[in-house]
Amino acid sequence: MQKVAHEHGDLARIDVVRTSLFLATHPDFVKDVLVTNNRLFGRGRGHLRMKLLLGDGLLTTDGEQHRRQRRLVQPAFHRQRVESYGDTMAERADELSHRWRDGQSVEVLGEMMGLTLVIVANPCSPDFVMM
Repeated sequence: MQKVAHEHGDLARIDVVRTSLFLATHPDFVKDVLVTNNRLFGRGRGHLRMKLLLGDGLLTTDGEQHRRQRRLVQPAFHRQRVESYGDTMAERADELSHRWRDGQSVEVLGEMMGLTLVIVANPCSPDFVMM
């Protein structure tokens, strides 16, 4: 995508298997599509495939259902909350790393999934203990 943007500018048309895709990279164009005129732009065919896989969640719903779900999660993305997440993630990662010993084999995927779950489940509770 970076190559397309570099070669074709802030708004590029990409033809892929009988479908035209558009890549908007300028912040004003992105805002226009996602905020100012979001009701004019559909999600496309890939959205239906995602919906089959992921169900009716925030990423796959439209209209009023999407707005309701977005409002429910919005407090988690308040600027002050987001700022606190970095420290929380670093603390939890540090706690996890102290469990590992030199020479020990670690199944990284499982460890990272567990770490993610701990952070997402209760990121700000000081008495939350990682299992």
